Amino acid sequence: MASPPPETDDDKPTQAKKVPQFKSFVAPTAAKSKPVPQFGSFKPSSASSASSSSSTKPKSEEPRSREYESRRRHHDRERDRDRERSKRDGSSERQRRHDKDDRDDRDRKRRSSRDRERDSHRGDRDKDDERTHSRRHRHRHSRSRSKSPRYKGKDGTVTLHSAAHDDPSILPWDTPSQPYLVDRKGDPHNITYGTIHRYNIPKYWRYGKGGVVGLGRSFKIESDKGDGKGLVVGKTGGGKGSGRLGARGYAVEESRQLRVKIAGDDENKGFVEGWNFVELPSKASKKKKLDDEGAMEDRDYRSIEGMQRGVSRLDVDEDLEEIGSSEDELAAFDANIKERTVILSRLVGAEPNNIDAWFSLMEHQEIIIYGNKERRRRKVRQGERQSLEEVKLGILDKALAKNEGNPRLLLAYMKIADGIWESPKIKAKWEDIISKNSTMIALWQGYINFRQADFVSFKYKECLKVYEDCIDRLRGRILRYGTPDDEKAKLEEILLYIITRASAYMDQAGFSELSLAVWQGILELQTAPPKAFASGPNSLTDHENMLDSFGAFWDSEVLRIGEPKAKGWASYADQDIGEFADPKDLPEDYSPGDDLRLGDPDFFGAWLDKEKPLLGKLPARTTDEVEEDDPFRVILFSDIRSFLWKFQSPIAKERLGDAFIAFTGIVAPGRYQNDSFFRMDLAKSSEANLAKWFWHDTDVADVKLITWVDGLPMESERRGRVTRNPFLFRSSCLSLDSETLIPSSWWFSSVEVPDQRSERLDFFVSILKEYVLRLQDERLALIYFAVEYRRNPGNNKKVAKQLLKKYSDSLKLWDAYAMSETAQGNREAAKSVYQTALKMSTSFSSDQQRFAIGLWRSWIWNEIDEGHEDVALGLLLTVPDGHAAIGKKMETSPAALLKSRRFLEEQQHRMYSLQDFEPTVAYAELHSLFLFLSAKDKEPTVFLKPLDDLIVDLHDNSDNSYLEKAYLSKSRIFYHYAVTARPYKAAVFRGFLESASKRFPDNTAILSLFVWNESRSKIEYRVRTMLVPDTTSNEETGSIVKWVFSIWAEMQMSAGRKMNENAVRSLFERAVESEHTKFSIQLWLLYLQFELRQSQPKRAKDVFFRAVRACPWSKDIILSGFRWLRSVLDFGEMRKVYGVMQERELRVHVDIEEVLEEWDKDAVESGQGRPSIIGSGVSRRITLPDDEDSDMEGV
Repeated sequence: MASPPPETDDDKPTQAKKVPQFKSFVAPTAAKSKPVPQFGSFKPSSASSASSSSSTKPKSEEPRSREYESRRRHHDRERDRDRERSKRDGSSERQRRHDKDDRDDRDRKRRSSRDRERDSHRGDRDKDDERTHSRRHRHRHSRSRSKSPRYKGKDGTVTLHSAAHDDPSILPWDTPSQPYLVDRKGDPHNITYGTIHRYNIPKYWRYGKGGVVGLGRSFKIESDKGDGKGLVVGKTGGGKGSGRLGARGYAVEESRQLRVKIAGDDENKGFVEGWNFVELPSKASKKKKLDDEGAMEDRDYRSIEGMQRGVSRLDVDEDLEEIGSSEDELAAFDANIKERTVILSRLVGAEPNNIDAWFSLMEHQEIIIYGNKERRRRKVRQGERQSLEEVKLGILDKALAKNEGNPRLLLAYMKIADGIWESPKIKAKWEDIISKNSTMIALWQGYINFRQADFVSFKYKECLKVYEDCIDRLRGRILRYGTPDDEKAKLEEILLYIITRASAYMDQAGFSELSLAVWQGILELQTAPPKAFASGPNSLTDHENMLDSFGAFWDSEVLRIGEPKAKGWASYADQDIGEFADPKDLPEDYSPGDDLRLGDPDFFGAWLDKEKPLLGKLPARTTDEVEEDDPFRVILFSDIRSFLWKFQSPIAKERLGDAFIAFTGIVAPGRYQNDSFFRMDLAKSSEANLAKWFWHDTDVADVKLITWVDGLPMESERRGRVTRNPFLFRSSCLSLDSETLIPSSWWFSSVEVPDQRSERLDFFVSILKEYVLRLQDERLALIYFAVEYRRNPGNNKKVAKQLLKKYSDSLKLWDAYAMSETAQGNREAAKSVYQTALKMSTSFSSDQQRFAIGLWRSWIWNEIDEGHEDVALGLLLTVPDGHAAIGKKMETSPAALLKSRRFLEEQQHRMYSLQDFEPTVAYAELHSLFLFLSAKDKEPTVFLKPLDDLIVDLHDNSDNSYLEKAYLSKSRIFYHYAVTARPYKAAVFRGFLESASKRFPDNTAILSLFVWNESRSKIEYRVRTMLVPDTTSNEETGSIVKWVFSIWAEMQMSAGRKMNENAVRSLFERAVESEHTKFSIQLWLLYLQFELRQSQPKRAKDVFFRAVRACPWSKDIILSGFRWLRSVLDFGEMRKVYGVMQERELRVHVDIEEVLEEWDKDAVESGQGRPSIIGSGVSRRITLPDDEDSDMEGV
């Protein structure tokens, strides 16, 4: 029932009451309230009380008194409404509302006190007002409360009162309101937090007390639950209970969080286009549907849930589903993401120069969009990835605005842009960056990678000019006055890498003569400089003078390094001594292309036969007879001048030999082992050699169909080759030492010389020989000896004598010589070498004497590999006494065993204390071998303890090479134990290899032993999990060696059965899409051969065109199409491929362009083709056939 309005005076006109004015409301134009339609629920009010009250006040105070009274009336009405709502919603809600009422009463009393103080001059009139207010207050408490905020006056008008009295947006009564408010800035936090601030949303009450249209009355919206992103629907307690809550109370203990199901395509969604109503299914139809589905059937007695009472499906509406724990975890995960986003955003705002913070914020965007890797259940689509990259670019733009010119940010920016921008835009951006940051060497390397791999803009000469500019910048930085020596050393390392990259680029584009001439010039400058230039240039003038002198030597046509009887630059410059080379005639197999005719059935095959003999030729001289129209055959000094430099820092001189070996491809040392631009050993290997060990060619003769067991025929066990021999993988990634350069048949090799002899390979070896004989480089001499031994094993004695004349005190060379004799079966000759070397070592320098333990180790391993463990133990007992005890019979007494053990242990700790780690590893290995050979109980944890302790100590060492050697030493002993002591615990070996592979993921010895160990258990999942690189990680995973090994291991796991073709193809796809290996010529050529071997010509054709786009500088890839795909490509397609080679300015020895122009003309006239894309005055872009598989989805 509505409360009666205040009494008014009949003689005076009724004063209209003001309505609270909001910001969005327009101020009323008239002082009088607008009439409101009268409803039947409103009763006419009496005016007697109002008149009596108003008659006691003067006219001047009447507006203020009514305003004051109206405010109090609003508060009272709001309190009454709150109490009524509290009574409906339950006792707990009632208590909260009661507390609010108490606060409202206290606030009202404080306002009344302030009003009394302000209006103290009113005197008795204010007291009357207070008494009147108290009487009304008591009257309202003693009767039922009204639900209506409306008041009807005597004149028939109804005045509305707002309930939102606490809203801070209400303007003061005396403040003029504005018709509207324009907000142009908006709230930037909406983007940060992803939603509107909850306190900026106006208060409202849901109609229906929390019910949802379409659900039963027992389901209500639980406003106090959820994360704010949606509504949580709960089921109220049913039944007519006698408690205070009754039928409307919530069953808290049994409540479940529900959400509305997402309707499927076949379900009735209710909202149908064209209908003017919403169809809601009846309860009968729902029950019938449940009955049809058998929802009320009794549980089978065989159910694993037993006879326990289950939850009836009728308890949950069919339009709802329960929110499980996974959703709770997801909500918590989202909260963590938000918190992390806020932290990172504040961090980059507070510290804009913190580059790591910007990268963390950028990488965090991937988690925001996709979630972490554990929560990803599907592949990332191309569109999603592009959206993410654009977000990252926006973050990097802000970072670069705060850190202009930062090379790390710029490289990351261009790396992302390369995946979403068009090629011309990327090129323009790179040129702008380089022009503004021309002295930043790190940016030059990224720019080179782009220009070399961009198919659209690639031209051989333009890319070569980029290399020249980079080398020129580096030279200028090194020769700049005031550059510190340590900075010069770092710059020379970068310069060495760029020069090596440039020479490899020339060679892969077909300009082999130029690339080899560059290395001849660099090595000549380094190994035989005149006295005037022995110390190297200190200024740009000195550098130019040195090159002028060297140019005179080069153009004189005297013999250079690598050529027989060459004297060198110093002899020519200081003494004018030098022999001239004899003129060379054309090779016998040379044949010009004049006899090629378009009518030939295999035109391009005939052209390829004429082109192949001219590949990989040596630089010619002006006196040689060269092929017609081939200006690149003769190399002048002006062609190589811009690539020459004389290195001065010790570390650059030490790595110069490694760079040359990496260029030749004979061995892959150090940093070049995993470089996709250098690794070409398998690409240069013959198809017959690859078929022997790489491809899965099962030898049917070795497979037995039936095996007899106890007189019963059974199918023989199918064992793969890797199960019998773990040393099959030959594209190694190992440290280059005597153990791997010249290994026994029971260990891994790091040298794989091509099986085909060539003039180019002989020239490489000749240059390497001259280099090690001119300079003092023991490590490079060891590599040269290993290469010569692999090429011609019977020539080992001759080569060893040549090297030992110069390196007579090198115990490593003596060790290599002895191992080469052992490998050929000359055990007595090897024993003699060991004895001689150990005897001579006593007169060597102390620096060389510390490597004597390496001779003992190799000798002991040779005996163990031959099965002579007793002889090996005798040698271990001889080690403390030295070479004097060799040949004497040693008794294995406890005293002798204790003496040897203490000596090895003490020497290990002594060398470690001196920080001499190479002999430390050797002593620890011999210590473990001693425990293995002398102990009766051969437990791995016992005899491997010395190496385990050393590995723990070396983990904190900055040089990982010695830690890797310690891992390999332990692997070798464990492998010997596994093949000699049966059974052995494969899990123990697996655990060690897994930990070793995490530290050295590209070591092929560790990977091979892991595959061998798992092949015995035939559990392939572990192998795939460990080998396949994680391409979703931001770390630099997925090297060229790791991908090739993973592909090889997948083919080996078939073990006599048909290979899993799709699994191998998937690995190839992931490898060529990986960021670090997508430019690998070797991977693309292997992929092409794989598809051809699987008789998939269409796939092979697609792979070929993708390879041409990915590696536009590679002539080998283009020639592979003419070599292997002539039956797949038609004449027009092969004509296009040849045009690509011409347009990209790759080297062509036999030019057939004039012949092909005749075909172009005939094709255009007959309407069967289009004009040639080469030869016209307008440069046209070449478009290769579309590749359907090129747009791969991400992982």
